[in-house]
Amino acid sequence: MHNPFVESSKELRGLVFKLSGALSTVTRLLMQGVEEKDEIKLLQFALGLLVKQEDFERCSVYLVDGDQLIPAASYQLDNIGNQPEKAQNPLDEYQIFSLNEGIIGKAYTSRQFQVCNHCSSNPDFIRDVPHQGYAIGSLICVPLKMDNEIFGVLNASHRETDFFDAWHQRLLCVYADILACEIANTRYKYSLSRKLEKRHEQLTQAQQSTEVQAQEKFEILSDVGKHVRSPMNAISSMLSLLRDTEMSSEQRKYTELAYGATSSLMHRLDNILDSARVESGDISLNKTSFEFRRLLDKVIDAFAGLVHRKNISITSRVAKNLPETLKGDADRIAQILNKLVANAVKHTEQGGVRIIVDAQDQGYGKPIKVTVSVIDSGPGIEPPLLKELINSDIDSLSGNSGFGLVLCRKLVEQLSGELSIESSTNGTTVSFTLELEQPSNSAKAAASFSQCSVNLICHDKSYEEHFGGLMAEWDINYTHVSNPRSQLPQLLQATGLGTQELIIFIDVEMPNEQGLHLARHIREQSRTDSLKLVALDSYLHVSQTDSSIKELFDDFVTKPLKYHDVLRAMNALYDGWCPLSDPRDPTQTVPAVDRKVRALLAENSSMAQEAMVNLLERQGMDVTVVKDGIEFLQA
Repeated sequence: MHNPFVESSKELRGLVFKLSGALSTVTRLLMQGVEEKDEIKLLQFALGLLVKQEDFERCSVYLVDGDQLIPAASYQLDNIGNQPEKAQNPLDEYQIFSLNEGIIGKAYTSRQFQVCNHCSSNPDFIRDVPHQGYAIGSLICVPLKMDNEIFGVLNASHRETDFFDAWHQRLLCVYADILACEIANTRYKYSLSRKLEKRHEQLTQAQQSTEVQAQEKFEILSDVGKHVRSPMNAISSMLSLLRDTEMSSEQRKYTELAYGATSSLMHRLDNILDSARVESGDISLNKTSFEFRRLLDKVIDAFAGLVHRKNISITSRVAKNLPETLKGDADRIAQILNKLVANAVKHTEQGGVRIIVDAQDQGYGKPIKVTVSVIDSGPGIEPPLLKELINSDIDSLSGNSGFGLVLCRKLVEQLSGELSIESSTNGTTVSFTLELEQPSNSAKAAASFSQCSVNLICHDKSYEEHFGGLMAEWDINYTHVSNPRSQLPQLLQATGLGTQELIIFIDVEMPNEQGLHLARHIREQSRTDSLKLVALDSYLHVSQTDSSIKELFDDFVTKPLKYHDVLRAMNALYDGWCPLSDPRDPTQTVPAVDRKVRALLAENSSMAQEAMVNLLERQGMDVTVVKDGIEFLQA
């Protein structure tokens, strides 16, 4: 008996299966379209889905090329012409159509799908594969279009006539719309990729051209710098010699101005050469193990003379947890520090410059994060210039100001670090942070002065703070003697009892020779071996030549104060060794060195040669002048 409900149920299930299959086909096409960048591969994949999952025996796509429709991709079942299921190269066997030729051309020109259910009797039908040996019964051609643009035509064929129904027509129309969108996306991605490749090629060429120009600039500047530096060094040396001669106040004023201008010019020349070296990429990093405190001492020592002439101070404070030895590019770090300190000293007329070093341990096996801050008490940086220094490159600076700071920022960035600048009317703080490796043997040797008491008599507050920091780092019983007349009797009484070693550091540059008067008074009041006196004087090393100081003091430390200089004095005096003449034993003297230092000088500039010979001979050296490096090695 006929059951209409069962028949309709079968039709419904069939429709559900069709919809499910179609949805799966469309979904897979969309997923492939997101990833695929090659248009032909996308078309082959799309046609393969139609042939494998739907009722089509053969599918192909024709794309517009000028005034023609060119076969781009095809796919067919294995039971057509006894050929395996495969994606073919349609250009080898398929017909090329003009835009209005055949049913394919009609679909393109009308922009509507075309159905042919009896191809053999249709005068518009033209075989797309002329030599293929089987008849095509039914054909559907659907234009691939999106908005107002048409890309080509999607074709589906079958051997049977009247094969394609309304379902096939709707499915192919939806499929063609999606495929057209994916073609547009693929072409856009390809176009964008080509633009990016072209842009990358242009940028690469521009970078190479810039690097070549930077290298040429560096070579030119280096050559110019070499020829300028030699006479400038000679002028600076001659002026240095002239400053030590007797002259009137007016002559000294002019000499100091000339010396300052020469130093400024040399500093500017160094910055220009360094910037050219950075731009050309001629800076190579060299990681070695080094002592950060010793590096800092050398930087401070280099500015001792300038600081003394400007009557300002320069001090440092190093974190107690900073390892004795670190691993990094010591030369580059010293270069950055020198430039920052030079800039700070240049802009400081009163007060002083402080260098603060902090260390952050990031855990076992990880590098130490070291932050160095250079703080001056100058007038500060104007906000517009400060913003420019933080964000600008060397070439984009509007003026000469801040050139060295921008260069330092570039150098810090080459070390994978960061540099920051803070400024106000009370001064400027420039900080840079680096991650430095910690060698396995970098454990800090702790100084032990458990039975020692240290006192400082000094009129400079900045040096008081600096000295106190060193004493705290070494866990030394330290007292700043602010009122010597009232505090010293009690201290001297303790040394007389022999309960502790007492070392007193006295600033001999206090006004009206207060330091020398205090030293004489202390010596008169106490002659015990438990008391040691250390002179603090300027970089001029007065203590080495002044006999009155040698008679009063056991040792001396030059200002600016440096970590290793103070530590050397502490170790020497605490261990009982006295490097200077002992006032308690007139027969004890420092043994003289019975030899003269010989200096070999290779300099092709006669003016610089004469200046260097004069400077070295004034230091008591025996100078031999050679013509070049070969003669230098043979001497």
